[in-house]
Amino acid sequence: MDRPQRKYTWYRVHAHHYTVTVTFNTNGGDPIADREYQADDFLYGQAPNTGLPTPTRAGRFTFEGWYSNAQLTQKVGDTSTVQGVNHTLYAKWNEIPLPKYMVSITTPSNGSISVFNGSTQIANGDQVDSATVLTLEATPNSGYRFDKWWDSNTTNPREFTLEQNLTISATFKQSVDNSYIEPADLTLKLYPNPITNGVLTVEIPESFGGVGVHTDIITIYNVSGKLMLSKPANRPKTRINISHLPNGTYIVKIGEVSAKIVKQ
Repeated sequence: MDRPQRKYTWYRVHAHHYTVTVTFNTNGGDPIADREYQADDFLYGQAPNTGLPTPTRAGRFTFEGWYSNAQLTQKVGDTSTVQGVNHTLYAKWNEIPLPKYMVSITTPSNGSISVFNGSTQIANGDQVDSATVLTLEATPNSGYRFDKWWDSNTTNPREFTLEQNLTISATFKQSVDNSYIEPADLTLKLYPNPITNGVLTVEIPESFGGVGVHTDIITIYNVSGKLMLSKPANRPKTRINISHLPNGTYIVKIGEVSAKIVKQ
C-alpha cells in the first residue's frame, strides 16, 4: 500500500534589523558626536557597524576603553554585542604620572640655602615632580653677602622650573666692612653696612640734589626691582626700621641717586 505524499510549503523569513543611537561620554576627553549602530545581535565592530571610536584628551592621559556604566566596571569593545536600546558609553582614562627628579642641595660656606615647593620645604635628596616651580632662597651668614647661584644667576630669592635632576649651590662673599656705603652722590651717607640691628640711617644734607630736586621720599627695592618700603625723608637724618625685611641686598633710592645696602 502506497503512502500518501506530503506536500511542504517553504516561506522565506526576513529578519527585521533596527538601529540604536549610542551617546559617548568622554569623561573629560574631546567631544564625540552620537552614532547609530545596527542592533539585533550585531557587534559594535560588525558590518555595517564601523566599530567604536577612539577618543582623545589633552594632558597626560591614555585611553583605557569604553564602559557601559558610569562606574566603569562593565567594559565593551568592537566584539561586544550592541545593546538593543539607545544607550551611553563611558570613556575610562589612565593618567600618566609625571617623572620625578632628584633635588640635591650643596651646603655652602658662609651661608645657607632653602628650597620650597609652595609652602613645603624641600630637603636634600627629595624626589620632586617634573615641571614643579621651586623657590630658592640663599641666606648669608653674618659678615657675608649673597654672590650668585651655580648658574651665575644673581636673583635672590628666585624661581626655578625643575626639568631634570638638579644640584643647587650658591656662593657668598664677605661684606665690605665700612661704616656706610658710598652712593653716587658722596654728600649722602647710608649706614651701618652691613645692617645687623635692623635700622638704616640715611643722612641727607640740605645741599643735596640742588634746587627743585624731589628728595622727600626714600624708597627701598630688592635686587629683583620689587618695591619693599617707601618712607618720607627728614633732613638731615632719617632712621628707617627694616627689621621686617629678609636678609639680603637692597637698593636705596633718594631722588635720582641710588645705593646698595646689605641687611643681615
